Amino acid sequence: MLVPVPVHPRERRRLGLHPAVEIARVAARHLKLPVLRRALRRVRYEPAGVLRSPAGRRRALRGAFRATERVRGRSVLLVDGALIAGVTLGACVRALGRKGVAQVHAVTATRWFRP
Repeated sequence: MLVPVPVHPRERRRLGLHPAVEIARVAARHLKLPVLRRALRRVRYEPAGVLRSPAGRRRALRGAFRATERVRGRSVLLVDGALIAGVTLGACVRALGRKGVAQVHAVTATRWFRP
């Protein structure tokens, strides 16, 4: 199953769309796998952390995600729009692990490099 990295509702309103969901939908069609949009949710808002250090991003995202029981014992392909330092993906993997996910693989559409 594909699980998009969630954005907080405030961030979704600002962006006007949910990039990870859009990417997951396209990938799901090709892979013939379901997209579980609500398997993981963002429970706390944190402004974008592009300018923070990885340690600062880890602190800011601690406890920011919650997974549902739907992932227990399943293999998940986590989908995100961009990889900055891997901190968001790491926080999502920890949330999924707390609910007993069997395996997590991750894919991102872009990689952000600091100029």
